[in-house]
Amino acid sequence: MNLVQLDSKEVVKIEHFFTEHFQQKVWRIGFYEQPEIKLEDAGAAAIKRLLRLLAGVKKSHKVLCLGAHGINLGHFLLDHFGCYVTVFCDEDLIEEQSYQKMVQGDYPEKMTIERGSLTSLPYSSDSFDAVISIETLGFYKDKEGALRQISYVLKPKGRMLFTSLFLRQPTSFLEIENSANSLIGIDQYVRLVASSDLDQVLNKDMTAHLVQHYEELSGFIDRNKNDAVKLMGKQLTTKFSNWLLNYTSELKSTNLGWGILLFQKSNV
Repeated sequence: MNLVQLDSKEVVKIEHFFTEHFQQKVWRIGFYEQPEIKLEDAGAAAIKRLLRLLAGVKKSHKVLCLGAHGINLGHFLLDHFGCYVTVFCDEDLIEEQSYQKMVQGDYPEKMTIERGSLTSLPYSSDSFDAVISIETLGFYKDKEGALRQISYVLKPKGRMLFTSLFLRQPTSFLEIENSANSLIGIDQYVRLVASSDLDQVLNKDMTAHLVQHYEELSGFIDRNKNDAVKLMGKQLTTKFSNWLLNYTSELKSTNLGWGILLFQKSNV
């Protein structure tokens, strides 16, 4: 499997293109459970669906959101639950310039934004009631180290919720280690958390939603090709279109899937 890759600078340009049209980031994930859901609403629908899995969030709770998408999740959590939110960006997955833009922007008093390494989180044990990762952990190479750290900072019975692309066919860890995108299978996620006091609660295949979302994005790019070229440049517009087609093809095949995974820390 040879997937087209986007670097962080290209991702920023793509996000700028979509925020110019929708005033929000819409291109990463989207759920289409209702027939009236449009592209600009699919991302919010996905977040609402995901956060329903974090039952019983209270104002006093602390939630750790991993990755740059965590800031969108954080605002939603604050609006709906009023809890404390920490957004943590891994230094290998976000450029300094992009991080500084996040930090310098306006964000609520109960939200903290920090940057460091997922395998060395700067928090004490039992710090958070929940940890959320949207499209971050799947592309992080040292998943075992990251999951171990997540378990460490979670409180007993705390939940780890994430979405990720995954391999449908078994792949050895040696092959994964040499993979450019470091994707693994669901069974391998379960094996990795087995020694981290995390128990699987749910894994749900949502591949059909991501296929539809990428097809919606491809259609939008095609209908707005002139604007896309103006804001992203011809080269990136072509590359992003190929990126969408590439992933859509793999998701429709037996090679790649996408879904929701939920783990809970043992009551130790």
